[in-house]
Amino acid sequence: MSEIKVLPVQIANKIAAGEVVERPASVIKELVENSIDAGAKSITIEILEGGLSYMRVSDNGKGMSEQDAKTCFLRHATSKIHDAEDLYSIATLGFRGEALASIAAVARVRLKTHPRNAKFGTQIIIDGGFTRDCSPCGCPDGTVIEVEDLFYNVPARKKFIKSARTEASYVCDYCLRMILARPDISFKLISNGKVYYHSRGDGDLKNAIYSVYGGEIIPHLKEVDYLDDYIMITGYVCSEHLTKPNRSYQSFFVNDRYIKSLKLSSSLQSAYDTRIMGGRFPIAVISLKMNYSDVDVNVHPNKLEVKFTDEGRVCACLHRAVKDALCESSVPTYLMDDDDDDDIPEIPADKDKQEEFYRRLMGQANFADESAEQTKDDTAKEDTTPDRRRTQIEELALDTTLPVYTVTPQTDEAKTETETVVTQVQFDTSPYVIIGSLFDSFWLISQNDNLFIMDQHAAHERMIYEQLISGELKANSQVLLVPFIIKLTNEEYNTYIENADLFTEFGFCTEEFGTLTLRITAVPYILKKAEDDTFFRDALAELQKKKSVTLLDMKREALITASCKGAVKLGNKVPVQMIESLLDEYNKNGITLTCPHGRPVMFAITKKELFKKFKRIL
Repeated sequence: MSEIKVLPVQIANKIAAGEVVERPASVIKELVENSIDAGAKSITIEILEGGLSYMRVSDNGKGMSEQDAKTCFLRHATSKIHDAEDLYSIATLGFRGEALASIAAVARVRLKTHPRNAKFGTQIIIDGGFTRDCSPCGCPDGTVIEVEDLFYNVPARKKFIKSARTEASYVCDYCLRMILARPDISFKLISNGKVYYHSRGDGDLKNAIYSVYGGEIIPHLKEVDYLDDYIMITGYVCSEHLTKPNRSYQSFFVNDRYIKSLKLSSSLQSAYDTRIMGGRFPIAVISLKMNYSDVDVNVHPNKLEVKFTDEGRVCACLHRAVKDALCESSVPTYLMDDDDDDDIPEIPADKDKQEEFYRRLMGQANFADESAEQTKDDTAKEDTTPDRRRTQIEELALDTTLPVYTVTPQTDEAKTETETVVTQVQFDTSPYVIIGSLFDSFWLISQNDNLFIMDQHAAHERMIYEQLISGELKANSQVLLVPFIIKLTNEEYNTYIENADLFTEFGFCTEEFGTLTLRITAVPYILKKAEDDTFFRDALAELQKKKSVTLLDMKREALITASCKGAVKLGNKVPVQMIESLLDEYNKNGITLTCPHGRPVMFAITKKELFKKFKRIL
């Protein structure tokens, strides 16, 4: 008796559907791709309960005849390819002919379609893979597909689906990618009766970016425009002044198809080189156009992965394209506003006034003119004992014992010459000599028998941080004279809703200002206006990763953010008087010699080590 049997059609269809239909977002993806391939210029997506109970995709494409409407639900029925050779040059988003059959096998589906110039449209109703109705109907040009009760007949699959809110996030993420992929198409996403996205469809990528992310990133955009005989790369990247804590703001499209590629993301990251800190990621919307035969999209049923015939060349071209875009002035124009309260004044010509100027530059006095007596009073208020400072730092969960390190070689002859041990060398109150600046970033300082190399940004950042934690905060929050608006992604918005109490306790006052948009009317006192948006988003990203962040964590990160933003940057020329003032501050208060992020402020090379390097001693 044979043990191998052919499965019934109903079971085979459900198994096949599992490869294509993973969740509601998979259904939306397949239906939207069909709409785009049909030439639609307006596509509306509607979902209820994250798409679990209801989904509807309507378009103004070319529609289908009655015969095509019947055929499209058969497995492997497609108009996109005709023979095996077509698989080597796929120009459409869909091509396998599996999507509609797979969707119909695990849901209740209603299709209405009307080709242009036809007298009637066609309606087809399918329930779990079985056709219940096929009849003429009246409907506008294009196609409308409704999907209800997804996985109603596959309970094993349904129990692995996540919450309605999570599933809605997946749908939102896909829709925003398509808005960026096809700015020439107007997309509208409606979830539970609320419009989440509505793009203009005017072909302007900047407008598409604005409809997805809001206006905050527009001043930071740098246009990418690269062309050779192999590939064309267009789109936008953001300057290093606006980065994100993860890669969710990166979108790559190959021939208008949204893909995920760690290689492309790595090439993008490398183009920024040292412009951005570790753990931060650039924002990018990149479109690659190339010969269809040079890219294989038939890799995975979800079509999010592709293979290039020459991946190394693609990555190299992307690297060059982004680097060229960043070579232009990368400072947003609005940051150079002459009326900006935070602008640093010119160095006074009068030498008697220069000391006060450097004190102000170092954050030791306000920029507003004050009397000498008031300045002394303020300084007295800020002064704290070492015990008080240590207590405050411990409250913020910081290690105050990190030393300055110097590297000296191992004496063990069995060790290689490059292996080292570390010993502590402290920068103390002894006289010192500032030798000069290296790369406008590091300062060389001679003291006793040691050569210290100091990171100007890390040193200034630590000093500002110490001043912040030493002073008494005037209030938990400050009301903004001009509230600011922040546009969130659906995932960010859901994270905020789940942790709204934490943000309120920290000092943010927020109110809804439209779909996925918040109006911030008050912020924690320790933040500056320019940092509010960055900190708010970074806090959301941290909550998404850790799922549990305390108020203490948020205060600590806010202080670190304020210190980092206020410190002089690497590559900026600073006067030697500023370095003297900073070193004097270190000598006076014994501040921890690491920045708040944990990087060393300075390290030492001993005289003995130098003599050994030059073989003057053994």
